[in-house]
Amino acid sequence: MITEQDIAYEYNGTPGSALAFIIDEDSVYDISLHDPYAQIFLSFDEAVDISDQHPNHDGITVRLLKNGETLEEFQTSEYFGSILLSSPVIINLATHNHGLQTLSPHAKFINNEFITTDHDSSGEVGYLPQFLDQEVRDSICATHCQCYKLK
Repeated sequence: MITEQDIAYEYNGTPGSALAFIIDEDSVYDISLHDPYAQIFLSFDEAVDISDQHPNHDGITVRLLKNGETLEEFQTSEYFGSILLSSPVIINLATHNHGLQTLSPHAKFINNEFITTDHDSSGEVGYLPQFLDQEVRDSICATHCQCYKLK
């Protein structure tokens, strides 16, 4: 059983990943987490609400499955749990145009790229991975951080 505290990324010299959860083109949630947990979220194909088995938890408990096999059980907030139960599209922010500048809920995911909506993120660093050296970070930002407003 894992919780949001278990998966939350804090720089300790190991890689992390930033993921966005998309429902109907809207980026509704993003989170930076340790890579092994990112792989669970990127690979599950079904989430099942098992909250009734954990009555002492205030939020939602979901079982994350792949091909019917349990990958992990996850206790989280009602908001994040509801997103997982809604079969979101999950995107690794580092692999898509404008992903590194994405801040939910101020983005849409249209035609395989992120577009900022009502939030000017042009001066923000976003989710540039802290484990990369500064030269690599500068190179990534120069090629991927040209955010623009949704017209």
